[in-house]
Amino acid sequence: MTATSRTCRQPRRSPRGRAGFTLLETVLASTLFVGIGYVLVMSTRASEQSHKTVSQNVASNNNVREVSQGLRDELRSARLSTITLNQPSGGNATLRFQTAIAGVGGVVEWGVFDRRISPDEANCSQPGWFIQYAVEQGGVTPNELVRRVIDDTGATRLMHVMARDVVDFTVDNSGDVWGVHWETLGSEGKREDEFDVLIRNS
Repeated sequence: MTATSRTCRQPRRSPRGRAGFTLLETVLASTLFVGIGYVLVMSTRASEQSHKTVSQNVASNNNVREVSQGLRDELRSARLSTITLNQPSGGNATLRFQTAIAGVGGVVEWGVFDRRISPDEANCSQPGWFIQYAVEQGGVTPNELVRRVIDDTGATRLMHVMARDVVDFTVDNSGDVWGVHWETLGSEGKREDEFDVLIRNS
């Protein structure tokens, strides 16, 4: 009897099983990846914008404190009899005064000490000069709080923009106590500060 040999044939795999991803699956996967990438990019941008806003707010708050501290220190060392104030009703103040400086032989004189006046420190103290704070127009932005150093002829020797977008700069006094209120309203929002200074130098 002749044995009949039989060949074991493996079942054929369908072409679909060997083709990998279909076009529809590829499109869906690509759409998913694009969507995830977009979400990640937008999240990163939102985080960067938030960080930028916080940084701007911190810088703006620091600037308000620095301006107030500088004005407070100068006004505290002013001589009461040298202060002139123009405070129109509903308007911004113009404040001018002299501060104590070391004169010849250590004698106290009244004027301005500012290291930016001259590279020679001996010339940085100028008796008879004035410091002026006022809100001015026509700069980089409207309503700039400007500090000027004015000599004894009325000429401006130094000018420094202390703050921009100032909407109020008010000064009042009750005897030897002087109060200052000022505020700005810029892209970072409203910033304001106020303080009182007791002037002991008559």
